[in-house]
Amino acid sequence: MADAFGRQIAVAVARGRLLLPGQAPRAPEPAPAAPEPVRIAEAMRAPEPVRMPEPTVAAPQPAAPRGEPSAPDETAQWWLAAWARWSGWKNTLAFPAAVREELSKYPYLLSVPIQQSPDFEEGLLAYGYSIIMEHVEKQSPGAVGNALNNLKSGQMQPVGTQLYDYLVTEGRLTETYPDFIKNVLLAAVPEPGPWVQARMIHSKDDTRVFQRPTPRLGETEQTAKRFLADNQRFTEHKFSATLPPLTSRFFLIQAELKEAHGVDINLKVDGAPSDSGLVVTVPAVGKATRVEARRLSAEGTALPGLGRDHGAIWFAVFNADPGRETRFQLGLTLRRDVRGMKK
Repeated sequence: MADAFGRQIAVAVARGRLLLPGQAPRAPEPAPAAPEPVRIAEAMRAPEPVRMPEPTVAAPQPAAPRGEPSAPDETAQWWLAAWARWSGWKNTLAFPAAVREELSKYPYLLSVPIQQSPDFEEGLLAYGYSIIMEHVEKQSPGAVGNALNNLKSGQMQPVGTQLYDYLVTEGRLTETYPDFIKNVLLAAVPEPGPWVQARMIHSKDDTRVFQRPTPRLGETEQTAKRFLADNQRFTEHKFSATLPPLTSRFFLIQAELKEAHGVDINLKVDGAPSDSGLVVTVPAVGKATRVEARRLSAEGTALPGLGRDHGAIWFAVFNADPGRETRFQLGLTLRRDVRGMKK
């Protein structure tokens, strides 16, 4: 099946049953009506060897009503794009290199829900989720190649939903999504780095806080506040947002000082203390240490050495629930001393 997977996808694309992001549906073929998953499976099993076309970007086309017998199931576009990219680099790139390549194009990739990824960047952002294909394949070797065998006819669920559920199950994403985000950060930090919701620049004389002015994912603008008084600087700075299923948000503190300051980290999810986050330290210039990552503690995490030991500290807040959105509040408290809270 792994060898045939490419041909089957190619036939499905060529026949208009699955579309690459940005492609317009072809004219429907005259054929008896059948449930959409059945037609997709039949197209994928077709024997003729058709080459997979190069992805092209076209103006979005209105989707045909779901009741139309020949309407293509466009809910699987995220899978097709991610699989196409993954199959192209899996034998030539290591995971860290692939992560850097994808995040250098669209840094906000991991803040976008997987099934909604074709709605961004004219469908091109969906290709970036090739990195989660690789993660799933490592959890369950052969799973990605066997995905189409798990499409079921007579299902009320769209094909895209079936494939999403399959990805979650085979990748055990409820348990392994935190490790996926950790490995992504270890590969992408400090450069190119993921898109941040907010960042702080902390120096001896002031603290500057930059935040996005709108909740739009991928927002490029930032608003800045500068704090000079100690009671404004060395206090808890709070950030919050809603996280859709299997998405993450990122934050950054950059240090412009040589003495050691501390950071206390508190995370709440849906109002309760949570460990659904990571802290990643980047060594200060001249330090022989490497980038390191660890899980946050629900009781609170203390991190000394900002400035002296760590030139930058990244924070990730993630939602590992594949079916439910959550609301988080991240509190970052700067301390002039390094004692901080309990570890």
